[in-house]
Amino acid sequence: MTSRKISRNALAHLLMFAMVMVWGTMFVLVKEALVYIEPQWFNAWRMILAFVCLAIVYRSQWRKLTRAAWLAGAMAGACMAAGFFFQA
Repeated sequence: MTSRKISRNALAHLLMFAMVMVWGTMFVLVKEALVYIEPQWFNAWRMILAFVCLAIVYRSQWRKLTRAAWLAGAMAGACMAAGFFFQA
């Protein structure tokens, strides 16, 4: 029995298509969500969920973070939050 491998080119195209489908679907989901919740609250909950997920995935790295890393991360997060706030 031979195993058919998918070419790297075909895999790249399939992954790009999947990403476009997810990205496009998100526009519809966000539009529907904004009927029920204010844009700033939506963004806040989205960022909190992202933080919790990343905190769980990278929990072993927390002890290695320096004060400078925390400050840089807080500044980057504040800039990102401001961007989302003013865009919404």
